[in-house]
Amino acid sequence: GPSRRGLRLSARRAPMAPGQPRREAGAAEGQAAASGSGRRQVVWTFAATMQDPTHEVEQGAVFTTTFYELRVLCHEKPLAGIGREGCKEYLWQVRRRYSDFEELERKLRSGQLLPPDVSVPRKTLFQHLKPSKAFTSRRSAELLAFLAAALASAQAAVEVQAGSASPSSWDLGDVSGDLAAFLGMEELPLPQGQAAEQAISRRKISNDAGPPPRRWSLPGEAEERTVLLANSLERGLHVFGHCDPGPPSFRFKRVDRQARLGDLTACFAEACAIGPLASSSKVGKLRSAVSSPNMSPVMSSPPSPTTSEFMHRRKTSSFTLPVASPQLVARSPALSWTSTPSELRLPSPMCSPCPSPRRLSRSDSCSDEIASMASTACSDEAATCAPGLRNAGNKPPEGGVWLDFLLESERCRVRQHRRWWSKAMHLGQQLANENGSELKQTAHVAASDFTAHASVLARGAKTKEKDLLNAERVKMVTQLEQTAALYRELSSRHEALHPILSYGSDGHCFTVVQALSTSCGLRSVAFTQQRCHVVLGQALKALRHLHEHQVAHGHLSPESFLVEDSPLGPKVSLVWAPAQRRPEGHALATLGFRGPGEWAAGPAADIWALACVVLVWWSNFSPAPHPWTQFLRTPSLQEDIHRALSEQPPALPKSLLDLHAAAAIAEEPDHTFLSLLASLLTKCLAWNPAERPSADQLLQDHFWEAAAL
Repeated sequence: GPSRRGLRLSARRAPMAPGQPRREAGAAEGQAAASGSGRRQVVWTFAATMQDPTHEVEQGAVFTTTFYELRVLCHEKPLAGIGREGCKEYLWQVRRRYSDFEELERKLRSGQLLPPDVSVPRKTLFQHLKPSKAFTSRRSAELLAFLAAALASAQAAVEVQAGSASPSSWDLGDVSGDLAAFLGMEELPLPQGQAAEQAISRRKISNDAGPPPRRWSLPGEAEERTVLLANSLERGLHVFGHCDPGPPSFRFKRVDRQARLGDLTACFAEACAIGPLASSSKVGKLRSAVSSPNMSPVMSSPPSPTTSEFMHRRKTSSFTLPVASPQLVARSPALSWTSTPSELRLPSPMCSPCPSPRRLSRSDSCSDEIASMASTACSDEAATCAPGLRNAGNKPPEGGVWLDFLLESERCRVRQHRRWWSKAMHLGQQLANENGSELKQTAHVAASDFTAHASVLARGAKTKEKDLLNAERVKMVTQLEQTAALYRELSSRHEALHPILSYGSDGHCFTVVQALSTSCGLRSVAFTQQRCHVVLGQALKALRHLHEHQVAHGHLSPESFLVEDSPLGPKVSLVWAPAQRRPEGHALATLGFRGPGEWAAGPAADIWALACVVLVWWSNFSPAPHPWTQFLRTPSLQEDIHRALSEQPPALPKSLLDLHAAAAIAEEPDHTFLSLLASLLTKCLAWNPAERPSADQLLQDHFWEAAAL
């Protein structure tokens, strides 16, 4: 008969019944969990962000009570096609007090699910009883950092429980029910009978038995969005819009027409409306019995900002929302609201970019899950019914900018950088004998992500190489999806973050649709003292907002800057555009802007990249579009940079040395400005990531005293 591993894999890859909706499949899985069968069809990954805290005076209380508003994000992937297709995104909101975080820490500590250096910030009596706005903002960032560390620790425990580098159906609820309840998930009833409970205990101990029956379900108030990159003959290459929750009311179609986003040149994304849908915008509740009585209540999640509300929140609008008249709908059989605006329209190139052969080869051979997901999201017959459009008051945006890249190329760059960084860390620890204890400690903190990655590689060495590569690709896609979703949520509350309209992946290509903008790029802005203070200050504030919510940009380059002229001075917004190309040539925009450190996006990597951006801006992007001007005519720039950073002492970009030389010979007032700028950038270019200042610390540097004069 078949082996135990073969039975387990076949059980995990059980496909859905043809035509069965995704929500019905989830309910069937909940019933299976309640009956003790334990068969799963989806896998969940979690992240969270923090909204502005609220202060309330409870009945009979003297002091105010601070409630921290958490926005929980969950990506649900079908286990049968994980890494090869889209997913569902769920968002809901929970309210927690400071005491709830303390209780969570106590439970996780007792279960040995927290590292020793992770803890809830210390309670301050007087500031806690009567908190100020600055205190609550700082406390929110500290609590979110604790929760992010707890989620990362739980994910590491999930990988240990899975016992393999291949994707597993284990998730957060299997290793910590306390953390699942804290995030607002709903508890399912236990299987009946003592034998079922013993079976659960055996599954928790033995990895070969697979995960235990699922005990938790997503809350019924969660918002749902479709995350999918699909290709068909009728609709073309498209992703679904994310400006409003529920079944998508429009999709973005890739059009063979150019559109600019600052210094980036990409394809235009046309917004096409989708007809009414029969499915609900809420998640079907999976419990078949009463939930746990000790579970904290989950607040009804307020609807995400619609397209009009989304742009109304922002102080400045980078694109307009047209009004869809019935005459316009009647004239357009495809219900496409727009064409490219005249100020953004460019002549079609002789050889316009086209989908990769891999993507085209998969267009007619999509899996059943993709077909069912796309069919539940839109239908051609419904798209022709203009009077019945769902959410007719929420008009689709004017269009967007279509940015995409191949995942395999990005995965190879990630692996190459990880290998170099591990060798550099090993060499640095051997040569630092006089202060080895301090270096080893900081190096351990900086290379914590690499240690976890190395353990995955060691376990995957015993399996097939195909499983290992698939695990790396799945992990990278999961990180990209979480970053895109969190960046989209944060951009609705901070005007210095350029909004993301949609994103999606098909397992081979990742696509991000950005909002249109008439702002220019950093290459079109001349460097002056006043502009440097404004641009650098706004960029640091945007990075501080991201880092406080445990989100790193990870792909910062000059092409990430949008600068808009206004009567009050330039306004800067940062674009999240991973793996894009420079205007000149075919080199990556981030080539020469990544410094020593783990490839995984982190705040320290953003600080290094920002310093490099300022250096090339000061030098007017000459003689090279990167700060390593000592390597002008080299066929392997990345290898030369790695070799220079591995020297003892490590080499620095020549543009920084040129800035120090220019400050030494300059006269006032340029001497003071250039000296302070060179000192600020030198701190940012520290070799050890743990020694680089944070964005908040840079905003308090002496460099800004000259701006006030």
